Amino acid sequence: MPANMLSGYKGLDHRIAELAKAEIEQVAKVRENRRLAQIEANWKRLVEATQLSQDYKDNEVAANEKYKGKTMVVTGEVDRVTAKHVELKGVSIYRIQFTTTSNDIDKVKNYKAGQKVSIKGVCQGKTFSGVVLTECKFE
Repeated sequence: MPANMLSGYKGLDHRIAELAKAEIEQVAKVRENRRLAQIEANWKRLVEATQLSQDYKDNEVAANEKYKGKTMVVTGEVDRVTAKHVELKGVSIYRIQFTTTSNDIDKVKNYKAGQKVSIKGVCQGKTFSGVVLTECKFE
């Protein structure tokens, strides 16, 4: 192969390397943006029990749009524990209820009224007895 053709290939290899480097940098930026978006989304999923109940008390339609069907971690003070649910204190009559299963008994049996806890669950909206969360993870 003539020497002038070989020099063309060297330039092409350099250009391919530059494009590959740019693509790697772009992928890294996309990954970082996704990671930051996930961190932000996780922070948005943290809510105080009193705030959750106040939002439902103020406007059930707006609260449903904001919370219903979403997984969140709710922090608050235990009001009472039964075999079927754990209730956190809310505002007025708007308690926050986390449904329990037989698998959860060992985790919640040591919860006491007044204890501060954080519980993860999926908000189902307001019922006559309070704001209900299902698919709960108790610590």
